[in-house]
Amino acid sequence: MQRLHEAFLLVKDNLALAREQQRAPYDKRARQQKFRVGDKVLIAVRTPMSGTSRKLIPRFMGPFRIVKVNDNHTVKIQECAGKQTQLVHVNRIKPLYESMIWKEEP
Repeated sequence: MQRLHEAFLLVKDNLALAREQQRAPYDKRARQQKFRVGDKVLIAVRTPMSGTSRKLIPRFMGPFRIVKVNDNHTVKIQECAGKQTQLVHVNRIKPLYESMIWKEEP
């Protein structure tokens, strides 16, 4: 039982060390975006529609407007007024700049 307990503690320490080693490179490349209510964003397309080649689908959909910003790194977005909202993590969205728009939005 003593050896089993020692092995458990060793595994616990190794997992903590591995977690810290993986966190450092992630924190280097992670961007902290500050989104506000009313910002226009694009959402990343994760799953292609059936029957469509992955090469031909757009990587981002939008534009969406941010309706609510939560503390747990999620935002509630809405395509246009009156449509259904969806909750997404900030890693799946990117800000939409006016230079990205091809046509005038009413």
